[in-house]
Amino acid sequence: MLREAAARPQGGTIFPYLVNDPQRYGIVKFAENGVPIGIEEKPVAPKSHWAVTGLYFYDNRVLDIARALKTSARGELEIMDINLAYLADGTLTRDHMGRSFAWFDTGTPDFCWMRRSSSAPSSTARA
Repeated sequence: MLREAAARPQGGTIFPYLVNDPQRYGIVKFAENGVPIGIEEKPVAPKSHWAVTGLYFYDNRVLDIARALKTSARGELEIMDINLAYLADGTLTRDHMGRSFAWFDTGTPDFCWMRRSSSAPSSTARA
C-alpha cells in the first residue's frame, strides 16, 4: 500500500479508515467508483464513515501548495487544506486501510485509556 502511494508520479494519497463515530474526524466521501469527491472536518451529519487518518503521501507540488496556504481561524496551517487542494485539482487518490490494519486516534483521552487498560477505543470499526 505505501509502495504504491510512493510510486504514483503525481498527486496526493490519503489512507481512510472506517470508524463508528465519524463526527469526530475529517471524513472523506467517495464517488461510486471510489474516487474521493469531498472532505469535511468533523461534520455534524457525516456523508461517510471513512476517517482521513494522519498518513499522507504527496508529490513535490505540496511545497507550493503549503506556501500558498493561509492560516485558519485557529491561527494554524491546516493539513486538511493541502488535501483539499489535491481534491480540487482532481489528483487526490486513496488507499483504504482495510481489515488487516488497526488505526487509533492517538490524540484523544480514549487512546490514553486504551493504552492503560489494553482495550480498543470505541472509534475503531472493521472494514
